[in-house]
Order: sequence, then structure tokens, then C-alpha cells
Amino acid sequence: MRIAPVTKQHALASLALGLLWQTPAAPAQEDGAPAPEVPEQKVEPPATPPAPSQEEIARLIDALGSEDFREREAATRAVWKLGRAAEPLLREAVKSGNAEQRYRGGKILDEFEPGLYPDTPEELRRLVNSYRKGGVEARRMAVQEMAQLGETELLIKLVKRERDPGMRTMVANLIARNVADTAPRHIVSGEADKAEALLRLAALSPRGMRDY
Repeated sequence: MRIAPVTKQHALASLALGLLWQTPAAPAQEDGAPAPEVPEQKVEPPATPPAPSQEEIARLIDALGSEDFREREAATRAVWKLGRAAEPLLREAVKSGNAEQRYRGGKILDEFEPGLYPDTPEELRRLVNSYRKGGVEARRMAVQEMAQLGETELLIKLVKRERDPGMRTMVANLIARNVADTAPRHIVSGEADKAEALLRLAALSPRGMRDY
């Protein structure tokens, strides 16, 4: 009797059939009941670290004046990471601390004052640095982009440090366009000082002098 040669298709079929027999059958459900649902595992978000106390902030600022160089360096990084929370005590240290505290605290405040904090978005950081270190055209473009982004408070911080009258007037013109909407919001929020700063800055522009 002639035996037919085993083809590739026959071999694959035999392999598939063997695997089918080896696969354990799923447990049958009684009375057509649906399979039990696997409870969804909830992933808990990481806990937010507690805000540092005033005592902890004061201890780190005090360490800026340490005699140990490594301790001063570590304290500088830690105070920078505290951001806005460290500003009030840091300003006091710059006024009344030792030489290292005044120097290191001043360098940190030089970053904080124009609005550069640890949580500042990278795009804003780029614009602020362009304003601080760029030429006239780069600074003008940075101001215009910040105005388009609605960063009025950041512009106020920058213009307070600005010595160029032309640049101050340009920023005032940009702020004056939006002050009618922005100032009332600050007043409603109980931030009258911010509203006053906006109006004073807007008044530096011809439109501001006319309208405000």
C-alpha cells in the first residue's frame, strides 16, 4: 500500500491539533452564568510630601552660612528647591546674615525675583532667560510671547527691574491692552495690590494715561 507523503500543511494541522488537546478547558459556568469579574486594582497616587515648616526653612537658610563648604552647597540646592516658601526668610537672611548667606541668598533671589522657580514651566524659563540675557530684538520678542501667554504678573516682575525706558513703555503698552479684564479679577480675588501694580504699570503707556 502506498503511503501519501506528509506535506507541510499536514504537519501544521497535526501540531495545531496536538496543542488544542493540551490546552486546559475553561471551567464551565453553571446555568449559563457569566464568568466572575476580576476586581480592578486601584493604583494609589504617590503621597504628596508635607510642606516644610518655618523651622526647617530657617535651618536650611542658616546652613547657607555654614563653615563646611559641602553643607553650604547642599543647603543652596535645598533652599532653591523650596521656591516661594523660602522667599520671606531668605530676604531677611540677605539683609542680616553673614557674608555667605548674603551671597548665596542673593544668587537664589536673583532667580526668584524675575519669576524663575523650580516649578516654572520650561517655556517660561526660556522666555525669561531670553529677556534677561538677549539682545534688544530677542527681549522684545520674549515680552510679546509672554504677553500672548497672559503672563501679566511675570511681566510686572520683569519691568520693575528694567532700566531701559523704551522697554518699560513697550511692556506697559502690552499690559494696557488687557488691564481692563485683568485688574477687576484681582480686585474680586482680594488682590488689590496686584490690581494697583497693573494700573500703575499700564499708566506708563499713552493708552494707559488716557484710560486709567
